[in-house]
Amino acid sequence: MGKFTFDIPDEFEKQLEALGRAGEEASVCRILAAGGQKVEAEMKSQAARHRQTGDMAASIRTAKASKNDRGYFVVTRPTGKSVRVTGTGKTAPIRNMEKLAYLHYGTSRQKATGIVTKVVNRSEKPALEAMQEEFNREAGV
Repeated sequence: MGKFTFDIPDEFEKQLEALGRAGEEASVCRILAAGGQKVEAEMKSQAARHRQTGDMAASIRTAKASKNDRGYFVVTRPTGKSVRVTGTGKTAPIRNMEKLAYLHYGTSRQKATGIVTKVVNRSEKPALEAMQEEFNREAGV
C-alpha cells in the first residue's frame, strides 16, 4: 500500500478558520442586515414617489434576521397602521402593508405600479455587494 502525507499551509488554515467564524449566527445576521439596508433604502425611495401622507414610506423597516428550515432571512416591509378617511367621512385604520399591496397590484380605482418588482430589480446588485463586503470583513479576506 502507498503512503501519503501532506501539509496544510498555515495561511490556508487561517482562511478556513475565518470562513468558519463568518458562518456563525451573529456574522450571518450582520451580513443579511447589510443587504437589508440597501433594500430598505430603495423601497423608501420608490415609496416616496407615490406618497400621499408619507405614513407608509416612513414605516418601512428591515426586520432582524430570522431562521426557518431553509436558513436565515430578513424581511423588508412597511410596518404599523395609519388612519384613512372613507368616502363617507369616517376614519378607519389601514395597515401600511396593505397600502404597499394596493400600490403594487393596483385597485379598481388605482393603476398598478409594480413597486415591489422595481425595488427587487434595482436593489439586488447593491444588496449583494454590501453583503459580500460584510462577509469579507467578517472573514478577514
